[in-house]
Amino acid sequence: MLLLEDNLTKIRDLIAKFKDKSWYTRKKSAEEVINFGASAFNPLMESARSENDDIRFWSYFCLAKIDIEHGITFLLQQLQSTERNNKNFAALVLGESNDKRVIPELISTLNDDSWAVCAAAAKSLVHMGENVIPELMEPLKTANYNVAFWITKVFSRLGQKGLQVLVQFLRLKNKNVRVLVTEALAESKDLSVVPYLLECLKDETYSVQNHAAEAIASLGEGVVEPLISLVKDEHEMHDWMIKIFMKLGNKRVRPLIDLLKHPDRDVRMRAAELLGTTQSDSAVKPLIDTLSDKVWLVRKSAAAGLAEIGEAAIDHLIRALKTEDENVRYWVTTILGKIGDKTIDPLVKILQTGNKDMKALAAQALGETRDQRAVRPLIESLKDESWIVRNSSASSLKQLGSIAVLPLIKVLMSQNEDLRFWSQKIIADIGSHEVDQFIDILQNNDNSEMRYFAAFGLSIIKSKKAIEPLISALLNDNDEWVKKYAATALGAIGDKRVIKPLIAVLDSDNEEICIWIAKVLGKMGNEVIDSLMQALNSSDEKVRFYAMVALAETGEKQSVEALVNFLGGSGSMASHAIRALTNAGEAAIMPLINLFTMDSYEAKNNAVLVLSKFGEYYDKINDIYEKSEHKDIKHWLSKVLHDMKKPKLRLKK
Repeated sequence: MLLLEDNLTKIRDLIAKFKDKSWYTRKKSAEEVINFGASAFNPLMESARSENDDIRFWSYFCLAKIDIEHGITFLLQQLQSTERNNKNFAALVLGESNDKRVIPELISTLNDDSWAVCAAAAKSLVHMGENVIPELMEPLKTANYNVAFWITKVFSRLGQKGLQVLVQFLRLKNKNVRVLVTEALAESKDLSVVPYLLECLKDETYSVQNHAAEAIASLGEGVVEPLISLVKDEHEMHDWMIKIFMKLGNKRVRPLIDLLKHPDRDVRMRAAELLGTTQSDSAVKPLIDTLSDKVWLVRKSAAAGLAEIGEAAIDHLIRALKTEDENVRYWVTTILGKIGDKTIDPLVKILQTGNKDMKALAAQALGETRDQRAVRPLIESLKDESWIVRNSSASSLKQLGSIAVLPLIKVLMSQNEDLRFWSQKIIADIGSHEVDQFIDILQNNDNSEMRYFAAFGLSIIKSKKAIEPLISALLNDNDEWVKKYAATALGAIGDKRVIKPLIAVLDSDNEEICIWIAKVLGKMGNEVIDSLMQALNSSDEKVRFYAMVALAETGEKQSVEALVNFLGGSGSMASHAIRALTNAGEAAIMPLINLFTMDSYEAKNNAVLVLSKFGEYYDKINDIYEKSEHKDIKHWLSKVLHDMKKPKLRLKK
């Protein structure tokens, strides 16, 4: 009995080492636990329920190796666990048991939602060796894509016998399985599969052909000889050969250059496109010559090849800009843009000095560079006299994305109308993708000017994602202009969630901010009227006043009439209503004139005070005066018209 307890203590001490930092210690401890055999079963079942992942995994491992029926049953149950790690661990270790009973369960697990669990189950099946082959053959014929994918992976790792089985499945009607088989054959890295993959190039399905070509190329230079033989014997396979040759690197450059003169345009196109993957200097001149090919797709492929070669092609491309061939100039400009970096200066020069067509192409190419240095020249080109140049520059600035945002925001302050128009348009388009950057600057940048620019940008973007950060800036930022444009952005977004925070700031001691926010609220129209009406009942006089200003700014009939109703009283509310209504504009004219038919002298007199500030509407009011037959209206409007001739007074709070 003492010996048993001693063993249990040793086992538990070893299990405790399953969470050691050293993988070697964890592995060594597990091997020692396994040596205890059945004696370790109960402690392992306890530790298999540990909250520590390492302890759980190695406990599962030991249970699989000890191979006690109850332990295997427990591990099989974990394959159905809702805890992903448990399922993953079980799938990974069950292969260690070499128990044939686990094979169907592992095959079923290959359809799990988790890629990691599927991979673990596949690894276990491979570990069990050739014994799994008979069990896997039938599922491969009938399985869905996910299961078929993993089964082919298992076969590819089971040596020659596994490969022999895979080859048989190339005759299946299911094209998806055939594709998976070609991929699996390539993964084996066994050159004995090459003849079978070559046959797949004749498959009736393009996707099988394509995957076979990729598989052949992945096997390396050892496939060169059988490929050359196929070219000699089967002329129609040229297209696939070009692709495979390209994957084989510089040793196949010369044959591909020769194919640029092939009578078949598709062959020329493939050869031009794939020459770029060689990164060979010797391919540059032939590809530039191909930019004048009579077929557009061939020219496009040559351009793609040159762009992929990159910096080594720059000098040749710059010299080629001088050609009189329009096609060549177009493609060279585009390629320079895709290469980027050292191409910026020549492209900027074209943008500044070329004709309008070349400027537009240069602008387009600069957008492709994704380079910060392209931003300023492109912004300057927004002033170009040619619309096509301006439009191309705008498109490229959009393409440049976040790196163009802040320079464009600064341009919004420009006196140039074109610059302002295009900048605002571009920022709005970029913003939907770059809103996180604006938010980050607004929240975390120590520079108040940067936060202001961010708030300005968000006022143009109008993303609801920015509502909470903008509210925080409105309430907490220590910079006045950041607060103002946070308010502007919130108003522009127009969501109901912004109304309460905006009204809450109307009690600020900063009159400029309050006026600003009142105007923002006013521009929101009908959405804010109810909330502003409620604010008129605030205990804070400042809030009541600025709520009136905002109501006047809405220009809505309901708002104006509510303010007009206060003119019949006295005290601060009447005074506030007078000040607010002076900014109400044309919408307030008739409600104010209607007061002249009322009994309240105070209301009439206050209406005169307001209307007398409407100098810009003198002609309209005079017209009403002349057409009116109402005695009181004529009388009071005469006072209004008389007072309008006086210098305009500015009311102070």
